[in-house]
This record gives sequence, structure tokens and C-alpha cells, in this order.
Amino acid sequence: MLTLAAGEHLYGFEGTQAQTIFMAGFGGLVVVAALLLRVNLRFWLLAGVLMASALTAAVDETKTGYVQTWMVGIQLRRAEFHLAFGIVLSVLMLFQRGLSVSMFTFQGVMVLLMGMYAGLLQFVHKDNPMDAVQTVLFYLATVPCLLVIVPQLAKDSDGVFKLIRTIMWVSVLWTFCCSVQYVLDPRKLVNLQGRFWGMLANAQQAAVLCAPFAVCAIWLLLNDPKKRNKILWIALIAINLLFLAWTGSRTGALMFVVGVTFVLYARIGQAVLLLPAAALMLWGLFTLAVELKIYENLERLVSTENTRTAAWASMWNNALQSPLLGVGFDDAGGSENSYLLGFASYGIVYFLMTLALLLGSMFICWRVLLGRRFVGRVDRGIIDLFIGCNAMYFAGSFFEGYMLGRSNCSQVLLLFIAGILPYIDRQIAIGREERAHRVAEEFGDIEYDGSYGEDHQDAEPTAR
Repeated sequence: MLTLAAGEHLYGFEGTQAQTIFMAGFGGLVVVAALLLRVNLRFWLLAGVLMASALTAAVDETKTGYVQTWMVGIQLRRAEFHLAFGIVLSVLMLFQRGLSVSMFTFQGVMVLLMGMYAGLLQFVHKDNPMDAVQTVLFYLATVPCLLVIVPQLAKDSDGVFKLIRTIMWVSVLWTFCCSVQYVLDPRKLVNLQGRFWGMLANAQQAAVLCAPFAVCAIWLLLNDPKKRNKILWIALIAINLLFLAWTGSRTGALMFVVGVTFVLYARIGQAVLLLPAAALMLWGLFTLAVELKIYENLERLVSTENTRTAAWASMWNNALQSPLLGVGFDDAGGSENSYLLGFASYGIVYFLMTLALLLGSMFICWRVLLGRRFVGRVDRGIIDLFIGCNAMYFAGSFFEGYMLGRSNCSQVLLLFIAGILPYIDRQIAIGREERAHRVAEEFGDIEYDGSYGEDHQDAEPTAR
């Protein structure tokens, strides 16, 4: 195990120009974001939920304590902060006007049911029944409120843009927290292999957070009607791509490629115009990568080393030991696949629920993709983001077990994006109706007299 001797630089980036870049660049980022991004109280509460889920204390190298970052106190209590924001949102939900079950999306309901089922099975797997009670209450306090609040906030295109900007506010805050730690002691941002984990427990968690941040920033750069925000989106694209490369996570890289493909596939012509800016950004990222000494992390992104098969086999074997109820989350044998982890932890029913969430989400994405032709340019972009974020989530779920997390950023982001669906469905329905009216006005109603000549030729139709 690597140790740090007196005066020795463990990773190579201490004392370099990178520290100055972090201090000046990220400090300026927060100032710019504060000037450009304006959201109301409910959006701030949503930001609080996502930010709380994006903070996790990392175990130190002795495996007996936690890495003492400047935010370790909050990191250790992130679930309590998440719960507090959820309770406030739940109280606001009770006073919402127009409360309707129709706001509940399939994905949100499935996340709630999966959490409740896992909580109930903890009565079997946990020695302390209070753990099970806490899990059930946590889901009841943090999920239904998002199922109601998010669709109401994203009831129009302006609300959708505010929701995505709120996600990027969290990216700014998370980046600021990491930059402060970089100035204080950058070694606490990385593991012993030099892989970046930021304010989370490991590099994989950081990657599955930064990949959606980068994709959302790219989408805003192409679609945000507020042109003055473009400089902020460019900065956040660069920062999150740097963090993503620094993690050395192939899962995160896969998620980014999948997400950005759906965001850009219909905008490839416009994206070509951004190539000069993209080239400049890549040059800057490479320069900073040189300062940070993260070559091995970049090499890991293209590595063919198999780091999943052993964990998958372990989870599968544990699942077969108790296929009905599972062996419990703590004894599952790994966390490198959400579906196998669910099967091993909570049995066949939970496994089928994860498959239902996957297949149901695929059907929803296919349905809105078919309806894309009925909506305008802005709404087509929103549909692209909806599909891209879903594709990222489920692509990563084959390599990470975040579908079982009680408080994790991937699940919160899924609930945010799922809340956009009611707006998309309304716009598609309106577009279909308008097209039907246009067709009716153009061609009129066709009326046949029902008679045929002796040669059985169709009678001439008459139009009203």
C-alpha cells in the first residue's frame, strides 16, 4: 500500500499550476452561476435533495474510519439531510392545488414500490427491525413528494428548462465543494490509485454523477433560450468531462457516450458548428490533465480488463441460494449489476420489478420517440433529453447497483427526468390533435353514396 513520506508528492499534482486554475476557475464559476441562474424555493428544495444524495463519506485507507474532507460531517449525515428536504417537500405537496394521481409516472411508482418491497424484506434480513421501518418511512417521505412536485414544476417548457438548470446548479455546488477540498488537501479527493471520487465514496459514484451533468450541460448549450448562459454551460461541460476522465470509470464513459448520442443525434448539423469550440475545450482539458498527472486514468478508460465477471458470478450464486427472498443486501456478494444485486438481495420478485422498470421505461421512450414528430423544435429537444437520460441510467445499471440505493444521485435524477413525462405526453397529444384538424381542413370529409356501377367500379366520392 502506498504511503506518503514527509515532503513526498504521492500523486504528482500537489504544488502545480493546477491548484491556481482550480482556485480561480471554480471560484469564478460560482460567481457566474449565482448571477445567471435564478430559481424559486421549490427548485432550491429539489436541488437540496439532489445535493444531499451526491455527498457520501469515503472510507479511508485503514478501513476503520472515513476520509476527513472539509465536508465530512455533512457527508456522514447526507441521508438525514435528504430526508429533511423530502419532508419539507412532502408538506408542500399536501398544500398543492390540483393534486392528482395522474401526475404519478410509471417510473416513479416503480421506484417507490421497489423501495417499499426492499424495506419490508429487511424485516427478514436485518437483525434490527428499526432498519426496515426507517427504509419504508424514508421512501414514503422522499419519493411521493417528487412524483407530485416535479411534474407541477415542469408543467411547461419554461419549467422543464428551470428543472434542468437546477440540476446544473447542483453541479456548480458539487464542483465548488471539490475545489475547496483541492485547495485544502487534494489527496482527499482521490483514492490510492489516483482515481477521482470528489465528495462521494468511490470513483464509480463520481462518474455516474458527472456523466449526466455533462450531458445536461451539452443539452442546455444547444437548447437553452437564454443565450447569456452559454459560457456557464461550456464551463460545466469542461469541468464534468475532466472529472469523468479523472475517475477512470468505463461505466461513466459509457453513460456519457450513450446520453450524448441521443441528445445530439437529431442536431448533428448544429453540433458540427461547435467543433472549433470542442477542439479548444479538449486542448484545455488535455493541458489540465497534464498538470493533474492523470494519464493512467485516461488509459483505464480504454482498458479491456474484466472487473465485473467475478462479482456477477458471486451475486448469481448467492441469488440461487435463496431465490424467493434473497440473502439480504449486505450478503449479496457485490454491487456491480443492479439486476443481479436485486435478485441476490431481495429475491425473484424484486428482480422482476427491476426488469419491469427497464422494459416499461424502454416502451415509454419508444412511445415518446414516435410522438416526437408531432411537437415543435423545443419539445423535440426535451424528448431527446428524456430518452438520453433514461438510456444513461439503464446503461449504467448493468454495471453498477445504484437501482437499490435508498439515497443516491442516480435514483434522484431518474425521478427528476421522469417528472417531465406528463408534459411531454400533453404536448404530443396537442400536436396530434392539431395535425388531425389540419388534415381535416385540407382534405375535408369524404362521403360515398354507397352505389356501384354494373362494372363494380367504385362510385365517385363527393366532398362536403
